[in-house]
Amino acid sequence: MTSEYHRQQLLTAVNAEKLVQQIVPRLEKSLSWNIMRQNPACTRTSRDSITLSLWEWCNEVIIKSSATAYYGNKLFEINPNLLKEMMSWEATNWKFMYKLPGFMARDMIGARSEFIDTLCKYFETPKKDRSDALYFVKAMEEEMRAAGLGDRENAGIHMLHLWAITANVYKAAFWTIAYIVHKPELLDHLRAEIAPAIGTDGETVNLKYLTEDYPQLEAFFNEVLRVNSAGALAREVVTPTLFSGKVLAKGTKLMIPYRQLHLDGQAWGRTARDFDPERFLKDESLPRSHNFRPFGGGHTLCPGRFIAKKSVYAILALLFSRYDVTLDTDAGNQKFPRIDDATVGVGTMAPMPGEDVKLVIKPIKN
Repeated sequence: MTSEYHRQQLLTAVNAEKLVQQIVPRLEKSLSWNIMRQNPACTRTSRDSITLSLWEWCNEVIIKSSATAYYGNKLFEINPNLLKEMMSWEATNWKFMYKLPGFMARDMIGARSEFIDTLCKYFETPKKDRSDALYFVKAMEEEMRAAGLGDRENAGIHMLHLWAITANVYKAAFWTIAYIVHKPELLDHLRAEIAPAIGTDGETVNLKYLTEDYPQLEAFFNEVLRVNSAGALAREVVTPTLFSGKVLAKGTKLMIPYRQLHLDGQAWGRTARDFDPERFLKDESLPRSHNFRPFGGGHTLCPGRFIAKKSVYAILALLFSRYDVTLDTDAGNQKFPRIDDATVGVGTMAPMPGEDVKLVIKPIKN
């Protein structure tokens, strides 16, 4: 039932719109100048500029916005340090996926326990004090309590869900912004597309307008996903199948790594490993290619793909319409961060530990 409730939240028009209306206002507020100046990611502030860590800023803004959109404000009231614990889990959850023994995964086990403890306290809280939670959270809780599951079991299942809804969007936003500031020649085209989606007050964003027909932005985002996505498609052979001269027996388990599909020179050409959004503009069939699966495929196609896209588009529109965003020259000659492709991931990959993008942000003077 978890998957079904998830689809009902993300793929039915009314429930999906409620989620968007929870996330976007939070992003709009987080990107206001006064709030930006107070963000923990800031390393230096002045009257008309701030310097910050893009990686930490994406963590702070996007994960908190997504988590509170689902679970309401009570979650971070219960544990103001929850974001730190979630990031500890993010850094160590590969040990969970590999089922390492406890003595080799104490950091992962500790992070998971803290994460679950917070959610357990959340479900122990009277419902009237967390009535701002979304349909999915309420429906799943009712279903599990009807099945005789307690707060701890509820927390464990929701911990995995919360991991799923927060694990990819902040990384996708990080890479998208990183590419833009390292390739400023692309910014004028993107700003031109974004401008009509910004309200006359300069404070709100029209997502319906922004996601309808924006080829430059769409191509840019697709290329970010192509170059930075990992994960794999799992399937079981249901009948003997001849493939590349070999017979795959019934019951055989198949794993198809997305990264190999996304970097396949036969599908993407000699520039397969290069970042080139133009490829999606030159060939409009590429987003439908079997070699492009940033959100999976078949019955496991990610139901959150539309919300993820809208969230990243909203961040880009708000950030680059309100602010002049440049690389921090005081940080030296900043090289583009490398992908951490050595650590197991289930979606968008993180940068190498310690590799970041330091930004200087100034309000645009109209």
